[in-house]
Amino acid sequence: MSSMKRIVLILLAWVMLGSGWAALAAPADRPWLVFGQRQGDRRTIYLAERDGSGLQTVATGKDLLVSLQGKHFLYVDGQKLYEYFPATKSSRLVRQFTEAKIIIQVISDEPDQAIVAGLNEYQTNWYILEFSDGSLRKIDNPAKNAGGSGGFPSPDQSAVAIVKSAFMDFRYGLTLKQNKKADWNLPANLTVLPDLRWSPDSKWLALYAKPFDSNLDGLYSLYVLDVAKRQLKLVQEKSFAVLFFNLLQAGPFTPDWSSDSKTLLYSYQPYGTSGRTGIYQYQVETGQKTALVQGDGRNEAPLWAPDDRSIAFISTRDTGEEQLYVMDNRGGAIRRISPAQGTTEWAKWYQPK
Repeated sequence: MSSMKRIVLILLAWVMLGSGWAALAAPADRPWLVFGQRQGDRRTIYLAERDGSGLQTVATGKDLLVSLQGKHFLYVDGQKLYEYFPATKSSRLVRQFTEAKIIIQVISDEPDQAIVAGLNEYQTNWYILEFSDGSLRKIDNPAKNAGGSGGFPSPDQSAVAIVKSAFMDFRYGLTLKQNKKADWNLPANLTVLPDLRWSPDSKWLALYAKPFDSNLDGLYSLYVLDVAKRQLKLVQEKSFAVLFFNLLQAGPFTPDWSSDSKTLLYSYQPYGTSGRTGIYQYQVETGQKTALVQGDGRNEAPLWAPDDRSIAFISTRDTGEEQLYVMDNRGGAIRRISPAQGTTEWAKWYQPK
């Protein structure tokens, strides 16, 4: 073998080896699961692939908040903001704040900047954060001159759903506002939960409502609003119960849309029985419903994977305590993801963009 050919082969081997190491180091383009486990007063953030492999411990502490936005995996530990890098299994301190609590929102048009709200007991400070060096620039409240009507804007910004309750009125009404169209209002005999979910294509709005009887507690039914036709379609009657001492939100019963906006996932609690909850799939065009998970125990908080191939959910099916599971999009191949220690408090899918 000539010396030139030997050098070429060595270079090719280096390139292949380097590519192999890069593949091992780089985060996969497939979705990951991020979830929180609680054990006593300690909380741990984990990251795992959808089959449960590659489990990483991101952070452990008492007050941890996670924000997954675009390419950024952010978490807050007390007054410190960190960014986590799955490829190297390492965290970087972005900034330490002086305020008691911080809320962060990455700017979509400027993915290396974020708007930060720093909250003290009687004051909120607003900043622009630069991820590159952690520097801050103080700004006025961005909502002060933003205009608009607030509420729940559709993803394409063509409509906004507004939930309002009049003074001394226990009914929550819903108004849909669209450009160049008359307002649509929820029938006056219904009261809505102020917790709505738009489909990704902005054509459907999922909501919970119940007959108005001067009480906000009771059994709420799941509906979808066909925005173009202004038609309210019943998905599941008496889907779950809101008790008088609970917050007015869907919580683990929050429905989740598939990425193509054709299918809605939701939890169903028959007759308000708290110990038995199933997960169902609803096809918005045909109205077909399919039970994915049934049986004893609570099966709640279903979440579509970004590629719609898998569904994550929290269940008490095996241990009697909340743990994280994944199934395929037909309800099969159920497997547990969370470790033996602690109980699962929340879960999110993460796919860097």
